[in-house]
Amino acid sequence: RRPTVVTGAGYPARPDASSHESEAARTRSAQSLRTARAPPNSAQEQTGGIHQVNLAVNSLDQGTQQNAALVEQSAAAAESLRNQAAELMQMVSVFNVGQMR
Repeated sequence: RRPTVVTGAGYPARPDASSHESEAARTRSAQSLRTARAPPNSAQEQTGGIHQVNLAVNSLDQGTQQNAALVEQSAAAAESLRNQAAELMQMVSVFNVGQMR
């Protein structure tokens, strides 16, 4: 048995097809509302994932910058050693050690 629907004037409404359609429309609206509320969880997960990717990219960037600095330091150290070796060769060149047999 279906409950009696009362109109705004206080008279019982006729249970016709239009009341069934409006009930179906309300049900669809409620389902749409539940569905509309679901994406924030997905959006939050996506935001969290993007944040993790940003952290990883920043970490890689820092590592790359540190490696570039180390390469520059190594190049400077190699140049310094080359210069020191050239100076040492010049200093030692004044000595005559004779011919090796």
